[in-house]
Amino acid sequence: MTRVLEGPQGAVMARVPTNSPFRSGPDESASVPAILAIEMAAQAASAWESSPEDAAPEAGERRYLVGLRSIQLHTTQLNANDEFLCRIKLLTLALPLRIYSFEVADSAGVCVASGELSTFFDPGS
Repeated sequence: MTRVLEGPQGAVMARVPTNSPFRSGPDESASVPAILAIEMAAQAASAWESSPEDAAPEAGERRYLVGLRSIQLHTTQLNANDEFLCRIKLLTLALPLRIYSFEVADSAGVCVASGELSTFFDPGS
């Protein structure tokens, strides 16, 4: 994640780290598997869940990605040098479970992945 964007729902900008073991190819044309877009979306959800409007988690509170649904990967590889816009929208809140829809787009605005993800936090951790 490179930065969290303003707004009532979760949106972050994300990049693949230059030292990622998933990178393949020469630096200027490196690519990564498109499935990494799901990790970007999960981090967007985590950032939103930790926002002041959403009662920031207690120190040490564990949060988990527990479900994926209706995942669509619109490509097999992502440009590892690109910046991606990850948007999430809260669909269901039944604490400690949350379900979000997500969309990840490349810097040209092309959707590379979409679907739903579920998170769970352990209030006793």
